[in-house]
Amino acid sequence: MTTVNFDKGRYHLINKMEYWCHQRLGPGGWVYADPDDWHERNWAVSAAFGNTVFYFKNAADATAFALQWQ
Repeated sequence: MTTVNFDKGRYHLINKMEYWCHQRLGPGGWVYADPDDWHERNWAVSAAFGNTVFYFKNAADATAFALQWQ
């Protein structure tokens, strides 16, 4: 699992980031702890106190995401 972290300065972009992931990476969505079960999920996202973490099953997906959003 590879993660990409954002602070609250990018919180307003989460919906756009999530849409980007759905369109390009397939199944994924919100989790409330580290994603343990990747059966039908290519990516996941969680947020707490304005800090957001995107989790990726494949490192290449994390790289593409980081290049787009960081």
